[in-house]
Amino acid sequence: MKKLRASVALIVIFFAPCAIAGSGLNYSDATAPTMAVSESVHTGASYARYRRHPKKKKDRAYWFWTATPPASGASPIYIGPYETLLGCRDMLGSAWYSHPFACHLTGPNPPSNCRVTGNGFAYPKDYPHPVPSDMYIPSLDCVKSSDPTLRLKLGWYFLYYTVNGGGVASCKEYKQYKELSKITPGMELGFYRNLACPGAPCFSVGVDTACN
Repeated sequence: MKKLRASVALIVIFFAPCAIAGSGLNYSDATAPTMAVSESVHTGASYARYRRHPKKKKDRAYWFWTATPPASGASPIYIGPYETLLGCRDMLGSAWYSHPFACHLTGPNPPSNCRVTGNGFAYPKDYPHPVPSDMYIPSLDCVKSSDPTLRLKLGWYFLYYTVNGGGVASCKEYKQYKELSKITPGMELGFYRNLACPGAPCFSVGVDTACN
């Protein structure tokens, strides 16, 4: 499993064809979703220092985003926990959209560094872009829950999908699942477009390292 970095990119800012307005991020295409983002989004590079969870308590609520597999009738996969709504939404943003890694270093100067370049890591490689409204995989926003059965361990993960549903697996199993997807009809993995991102082709749970 890859080690979490001491300093990691925190804020994902999307520019053309996206526009940040108030508390929502609106994609220019009518078929794309309106996503909630924090009103405190910065315009420059921002970082968070890694720290472990405090001791988990059964009655404590954490933030989660979900991924609903493409299979008909599939149940959503809960991804989390994240301690803050900002951290959860930042990771969710990269699940929706890919963008140049330079956005984390320069912010929107120039705006081309933060342009949307395709689908985010929750989507399989050959998924259409923009994504039709009946094919969304990530949730539109994060949800809060105190259910301890939803919590993943702190670490790196990837999403996979099958003809019957899908799931989330540890990054140490990525190569095994990648090979399995080559011989299993209908099986696909979430696709990370920017392998320069920390942890790619996997994403982090428990600490925000949003990058795609």
